[in-house]
Amino acid sequence: MTKWFYFIQPKNVFLIDGVGAFLSVLMLWCLIAPFEYFFGFPGDIAKSLAVLPVIYAVYSLSCSVFVKTEQTIFIKIIIAANILYCVLSLVLVVFYFDRITMFGLWYFLSEKVIILALVMWEWKIVQQIHNKREFLR
Repeated sequence: MTKWFYFIQPKNVFLIDGVGAFLSVLMLWCLIAPFEYFFGFPGDIAKSLAVLPVIYAVYSLSCSVFVKTEQTIFIKIIIAANILYCVLSLVLVVFYFDRITMFGLWYFLSEKVIILALVMWEWKIVQQIHNKREFLR
């Protein structure tokens, strides 16, 4: 088994997603909210938005510890949750567009690019698991 194959095991997918969600919480609470004047995004809304990544981090990290079989359904749930977070935060960016500075816009758009890249990677993992199961039948 190659190192790359080991790296993309579902347990590692959950770890990466959980750490990423935790980083989103830190960015929203420690960067976006306190520096509202710099990013232009309302601090109270940033703190409220941070609730979702907290839930996602707990979910993903819990899955990495407790889920041993049938990981695909749990990965699909986090894929849907990540897409929901992207849509919700982009709706908020559009709603507050007249207040958001270029730095705020850059932050939110770059976060979405990273999350959507992660979603695509997670989906490939789901497909890989499915293909492996089909091959073994």
